[in-house]
Amino acid sequence: MVVNYLKDKIKKSERNPGSLRFHNLIGQLDYFEEDLSPARAHARKPKVDHGREAILKSTGRKEHHDKPPRTAAQVLADQEAFKAFRAFKETL
Repeated sequence: MVVNYLKDKIKKSERNPGSLRFHNLIGQLDYFEEDLSPARAHARKPKVDHGREAILKSTGRKEHHDKPPRTAAQVLADQEAFKAFRAFKETL
């Protein structure tokens, strides 16, 4: 996670490529801890596909779905219903 965070910062010219050297990354734990906390915060941010959002807006569709995610019990109930339907189909 920290290495990917540092790579992103290097691409944006915000960090020096030398920050990925083993000695700088792992050898000095204080510096690693300083990089770990912003890396965790960066990992928690939701990833946004700006191209997808632009296309959805231009076509008048909603950016996010209104349906809440299904629970595990709902998914299992659907699978049980499908198994019951398949068993019924076999009896025909």
